[in-house]
Amino acid sequence: MKDSSEFIDQQIVRVHQRARIFWSWSQTTSTRLPEITVVAVVAVGILFLTRSSWFFGDDWAFLSFRRDLWDSGQYFEAIFVPHNEHLSAVPAVVYLVLEKFFGIGSMLPYFVVLVAGHVALLWAVRTIMVRLKVPMMWRIVGLVWLGLFGAGAENLVWPFQMGFIWAFALSLWGLLVFTGGERPTVRRDLGASALFTLGLFTVTTSLSVAIVAACVLLVSSRSILRLLRVFAVPIGLYAAWYAFYGTSRMPHNPISKTQVIPYLTKALSFGLDQTFQFPTIGLIFGVVALVLIASLDWFTPQQRQITAVLASVLVVFNLMSAVGRSFLGIEAATASRYVYFCGAMAIPFVVLAVSVVLERKPKLLPIAGVILAIALVGNFGLFLSFRNDRLALTNELKWRFSMAAAHVMSPLADLGIVPDAQFTPDVSLADIRSLREGGIWSYDVPLSTQQLLEGSLQFGIRTFPTTPDATIRSFNISVVGTEGLSLIGDEGGCLVARPTSPAPVIVLEQRQAGTFSIDAGGAPSALRLQVEGDPAVRTEPKDLLTGGAVGPVWVGVFPVFGQPVIELPVGVDTSLCGLTTR
Repeated sequence: MKDSSEFIDQQIVRVHQRARIFWSWSQTTSTRLPEITVVAVVAVGILFLTRSSWFFGDDWAFLSFRRDLWDSGQYFEAIFVPHNEHLSAVPAVVYLVLEKFFGIGSMLPYFVVLVAGHVALLWAVRTIMVRLKVPMMWRIVGLVWLGLFGAGAENLVWPFQMGFIWAFALSLWGLLVFTGGERPTVRRDLGASALFTLGLFTVTTSLSVAIVAACVLLVSSRSILRLLRVFAVPIGLYAAWYAFYGTSRMPHNPISKTQVIPYLTKALSFGLDQTFQFPTIGLIFGVVALVLIASLDWFTPQQRQITAVLASVLVVFNLMSAVGRSFLGIEAATASRYVYFCGAMAIPFVVLAVSVVLERKPKLLPIAGVILAIALVGNFGLFLSFRNDRLALTNELKWRFSMAAAHVMSPLADLGIVPDAQFTPDVSLADIRSLREGGIWSYDVPLSTQQLLEGSLQFGIRTFPTTPDATIRSFNISVVGTEGLSLIGDEGGCLVARPTSPAPVIVLEQRQAGTFSIDAGGAPSALRLQVEGDPAVRTEPKDLLTGGAVGPVWVGVFPVFGQPVIELPVGVDTSLCGLTTR
């Protein structure tokens, strides 16, 4: 036992010695290799973990809507039409180019652009920490923390958010460029102007950084000439777009003045809590860090100035969000994409406060270590959870798109029907047909038997309240079997089904396109799909909308997979026209 105890003590001493050596080295070395390695591992890790995801929601506003504008010759509109209230010219161009060269079979090219923006932001945050004189060991902690930032994971698993990330990164680099160097230069100012311009043309959320940057420039140099040199082009171009084009094409949402302050407060408190993965304590810890930096002589004037800029950007961003989004309710302030912004601004000054305080008070290391460990592990776990949820959602969406593509060339395809309104409000069957015909997407998703049945029911069965087009009506469907009813012809050439059991059904020919009308006298009827060789494998019944109907309802049938079965009401005769018997 004694030998074992001595060995453990020796190992603890050795770990402490190596930690002190690394600490001293990290404070004096100028190499960037460890930080480059961390950022590279983060980038590769995100790409690997998101490689199976697919497109979702607002992605389709760029993949479908803007491509349609471009293909129709409306080039200016395809690039400059606002997305919601945002100028999104750069993402529009990126999507058009990637879709042209890579199609949409894989999201990897789109994720590469997204992750490249995240890397650019990480290196901007690293540069801020360098200017804050944060030792490299703590900079690495900050990079790992923000690198796999689960609290803002929506921005890391959704390519559409490339606009948000790149706008933020470009504007932040604009601020770093014109504030860098020992003295101002025209080259730096023009470079910053170009970065701010790209940021504003990416997503206008970058305006918060530009506003604070303009204030920093005025306070630091008080030069109107420099102010014009840096901001005349970006602000002028954005103002021109807004006044002459954007404002007439964007939604004008109401401003809920009474909700602005509660929204702002909620955004800041929730963002800090999520950053630390501590309810309430996260806000307290962030505020304490700000107070320590502002009040203790342990921190230099430069560190206080940079921290004030970070805090100002955070407040201005959330204030702008509150003015524009508070009509949605206070809970809108808790969106994951906004927490990402909070983390990027808060982590540098928190890491600064921790590094300086622990240097003066090393006994606090266990407490700080536990808090930071929970923040890092909690964020990584949240990232994996968010990624898994989004992967499940987009995989569900992808197989539905595959079934929609299989049906879209059918003469029964109603091009005005949205395939899945819950997930893809911007995509119609006409868009899917266009993607197929343009060679942009070829569906090759392996589908299970149940998915094939459910997809065929969703996209291969149509109900028409009035008589459909004559071309569609020209197809006849054959009855191959009945159960629990007698089927007789009437004088009009239709069939009358008279139930003889509690579960009357008519079995139709498999893979048969056509239409028929059904009149159940106001009683409800339904249609399901089943496997011909194993009728127990089936879908839930789909209501044919005959309940309460005053006349016949027309039904279009074109199942790519499955055998159609009509479930008839009990106790009433049902008239069916357009069906033939063998």
